[in-house]
Amino acid sequence: MSSLSKDLRDSLEELSERVRFSVDISGNPFSCKSCASLPFLRWLRTTSVRIVAKDTLTCIENDNLRVVSISLEDLEASCASAAPGVSLLIVLSVAGGVGLCTLIMLLFLYTNRWRLRWYYYSIKRRLRDDGESTYDTDRYRYDTCVVYADADLNWVAHELVEQVETDWALSLFVYDRDSQAGFPIAENIVQSLETSRYVLFVVTPDFCDDKWCDFALNMALLRDHKSLVMLYIKPIVHDCASRTLRALMNPRTRCTLVEWGDGEYAQSLFWQRLHDTLLPTSDSDMLLYRLAPCTHRPLLLSE
Repeated sequence: MSSLSKDLRDSLEELSERVRFSVDISGNPFSCKSCASLPFLRWLRTTSVRIVAKDTLTCIENDNLRVVSISLEDLEASCASAAPGVSLLIVLSVAGGVGLCTLIMLLFLYTNRWRLRWYYYSIKRRLRDDGESTYDTDRYRYDTCVVYADADLNWVAHELVEQVETDWALSLFVYDRDSQAGFPIAENIVQSLETSRYVLFVVTPDFCDDKWCDFALNMALLRDHKSLVMLYIKPIVHDCASRTLRALMNPRTRCTLVEWGDGEYAQSLFWQRLHDTLLPTSDSDMLLYRLAPCTHRPLLLSE
């Protein structure tokens, strides 16, 4: 044996408290220069167990070298100088764990970036309003909000607003008319999405190039997809659309897809489809959630 294991040493110490005995381990060349043998060598110096011929025990590295003549201080120093390699391994392991946790956190933040932004603007507005909600969660302020590019404002004003508000008596949130002055655009968009039962997207080539339309589109995805209505007013190039918009253009999506046409018949089908979406005849109580129609200020149109 080149050393005695810790379990054996502990057993000998426990036994020596009850029984008088001696341990004869002479003739065993012990390891004296290995860091693993350091605990055994310390035990030989301090144990109360009677070791036969302790002073004559020799080292395996040199048969003439006595175990008792080994300098534990020098061995401890040499083992300590070798410890940085182990310490470096520990440091690298800790750094790897921290890096993995950081990566997971960054992945979580990236995956939920739109939801976090929604909460940020929503909570910010509530805090500014002294914690009082600006709307009743059981009753929407608007039947639907309209997301459109600036270039499509004329169509929204002349076609959509006239049909939906005038003929169907529904309430629309139109950004150029109903947004509150003095508040950030993003905050107004989030408020309009929170306070509207449906969201209409006026999809045109200009919609694809508008960063705020893309912002509203990603924010609206946090809602139930059944409340999203895609109005395709003009043909768009598939490659120009964002990945989110292309996903919603998929026929398998749960949102409603309504396409505008040039002919009178195609447009009548468009309005019928939109009417059936916003005013489902199968539920006569669907409109009970609305507040009394509000008076809108005139919508500014571009020439």
